[in-house]
Amino acid sequence: MQYGAWLAYEYSYAKTAAGERSGGQGYDSLVLALDHRSARSPWSLRGEVRLSTGAISGAAISGADSGPGANTGQSAELWRYLGIKELVVGHQLTDSWRLELGKARVPFTWSRFNFWPGERMASGFGAQYNLGVRLLGGLPGAWESRWMLIHGPGFRDDSQPLDDHTLAHWGSLSEVYGYRKSYTAVGDLGYWLVSSRAADSATRLGVSLQGGRLQDRESGGERRSHWAVAVYSEGRYGRFDLATKAIHYDQGRSLYPVADDGPVPLAWGRPDRFYERGHGRGQIAAVSLGARWADWYPYVDWSSRWPDRASRTGGERTMDLVLGTRYRYGPGQLYLELLLANLNRADDPVADGLYTRPGGGRSEALFISADYYF
Repeated sequence: MQYGAWLAYEYSYAKTAAGERSGGQGYDSLVLALDHRSARSPWSLRGEVRLSTGAISGAAISGADSGPGANTGQSAELWRYLGIKELVVGHQLTDSWRLELGKARVPFTWSRFNFWPGERMASGFGAQYNLGVRLLGGLPGAWESRWMLIHGPGFRDDSQPLDDHTLAHWGSLSEVYGYRKSYTAVGDLGYWLVSSRAADSATRLGVSLQGGRLQDRESGGERRSHWAVAVYSEGRYGRFDLATKAIHYDQGRSLYPVADDGPVPLAWGRPDRFYERGHGRGQIAAVSLGARWADWYPYVDWSSRWPDRASRTGGERTMDLVLGTRYRYGPGQLYLELLLANLNRADDPVADGLYTRPGGGRSEALFISADYYF
């Protein structure tokens, strides 16, 4: 069992409406992690619980209204601050196959290298933890596979992960327009060009697929389907780590009525005109590069999203870049990271407003974070 905590400071270089730049400490968290395994039993238990007003890897891991920027008037106080990031009971079926039940990492491609800025334009297809059943196993030769059947984002019916407090890929946090992933199947197949992961240089090539239903958070009804396919690589080459991925996703589209001052709920009437809301269809590309140098680990995360024009519901092509490094000082790590959002200066960038300049244009944000475990 392990205890820990972290603090984060962020400074946005983009000016507010009042012409000011903003910065401040926030999103502090206490962490309890456990990992129980025994050579005498095939059973194991792994979990991580966070006490926080907002944290990475899905801050709203308990209630739909927890996490930064979310409405806090719907849940009990406990669910606003207590989050279960991961809780898995596992059983070793054979030497090669393992079955897990609980809230676990979704086996879809790989996760970014940075700590605080998050997946950015690859949001929804990186560090996602959902509730379901997962099967992990090795295949003949250098092949390996990972499978998962997802029930929903979390243990509560209204849970909605924020995906690293950046881009709410799986839907708006609004009660009117929100939706959540449900009843989804995920599969991942990988091949190691060098079969031993302990080798100084090894490359893993993989393909990931997922498909399922999206559920309306207000009514609870299933309203549309979603699917995605990705090809990717991840490798270690001496001191360097390199990962790449390309994704095609399809979440359909939703039509909502438009009033003179913006969208209105369907219950308010049926105006003559409608507009699309959601993330529609499109492509994602991401590249991460890191280097090990004593206790330092500098890295670069680049990600880009191209919404299809035929389903233009999520803005124009947008690129983000994260430059950062981490330093292992003993009981934890220090992180220094710079986010360059909307690097290509799109007029209508893919974003939810965090670290993005209104009306387009590039924006920058600096993050300083530290964690401590004992």
